Amino acid sequence: MSKVFRSLILVVVGLMIAAPAMAVVWDETTDGGGDAGDFPTGAYQFAPGPAPVYDEITGTLLDVDVDAYCIEITSATWTAEVVAGTETDTRLWLFDETRLLLMANDDSSQLGGGLQSLVSDTATFTALPAEGGLIDSPTNPTVGIRYVLAINGFGDDALDTAGALISNLNSNFAALVGINPASSGVFGSWEGATQGGGTYDIVLTGAILCPGLVPVTLQSFSID
Repeated sequence: MSKVFRSLILVVVGLMIAAPAMAVVWDETTDGGGDAGDFPTGAYQFAPGPAPVYDEITGTLLDVDVDAYCIEITSATWTAEVVAGTETDTRLWLFDETRLLLMANDDSSQLGGGLQSLVSDTATFTALPAEGGLIDSPTNPTVGIRYVLAINGFGDDALDTAGALISNLNSNFAALVGINPASSGVFGSWEGATQGGGTYDIVLTGAILCPGLVPVTLQSFSID
């Protein structure tokens, strides 16, 4: 093998190692077959099998709409971030299998407009510049466990089973928010406020769309 050819091989291998992995995108309509379920009364979306591994989600919110996806946390350091190109003012909510809220966020300052959302482990969130800190002790999810990530538009609040606001999200839009102390934290319904609608793009880091989950509805909300 010539030195020149050997050098070319080394360059190619080096570029392959250095190149960042390309995201694999799950589209609500193309891959999911239509509108993702309106948590908790519709079927949330998940990958049909273990491969490919999806780490980005695209979709469209209607005027009054909530889209829900099953995600699995794969790292103690993780984020789910609504990124540039999203057309609407979003909110993100993370619930466990009992419909208990773990955390929510309205506006992340990581993007220029400041109207997109980001949820993450609490250490990552507090280390981000110019965020609103932590309110009401958001709970970190457990690695290897599946959760429901719900996205909706600004102004549509989650209520508990008694009709109380499930979070104090409106007190600081830029904060990562846990359960409102005056609430049980168990999801009951949405206010149903008009949102305006538009497309969205969620990038997952340290988390993936759940692979091969048996279809159930979010009303029963069993994601084991």
